Amino acid sequence: MIKIDLAREISERMNISLKQADQFLNTFVEVTAETLGKGEKVQLAGFGTFGTRQVAARTGRNPKTGESLEVPAAIYPHFRPGKTLKEKVMPLSEEADNAQGEIKKGAKAKAKTNKAEKETETKSRRKPKSKTGSKNQPVASQKPEIKPN
Repeated sequence: MIKIDLAREISERMNISLKQADQFLNTFVEVTAETLGKGEKVQLAGFGTFGTRQVAARTGRNPKTGESLEVPAAIYPHFRPGKTLKEKVMPLSEEADNAQGEIKKGAKAKAKTNKAEKETETKSRRKPKSKTGSKNQPVASQKPEIKPN
């Protein structure tokens, strides 16, 4: 969903014009950005908290030249979801986890089947053992031939 889709949904649910819904979204984004710029938090009960995170200065490396350089400290926006939002998203998350688990189980079973097939195929390719030992010597289970004098 993009911004215009969200504005359409708001306008339909609140029975307001699309222009008013778009103005609402723009104002919300603007006020939130200004508040975060002041170093304050924006808390929406049940939805979550918009805040900032500070990252310390560090030494980085230019991947092209390998040259060391100082990366300055920075402040980044951050969102922490609230309990209600987590609960609404969680069923989707659990279904996705279960689906991933089924995929992994299926892949393991398929790998075992493939391994068993390869072993069977390898066994069938082997040459049958001769009844004589190496260099045509009789095997213990065979009786040696006795030649009459």
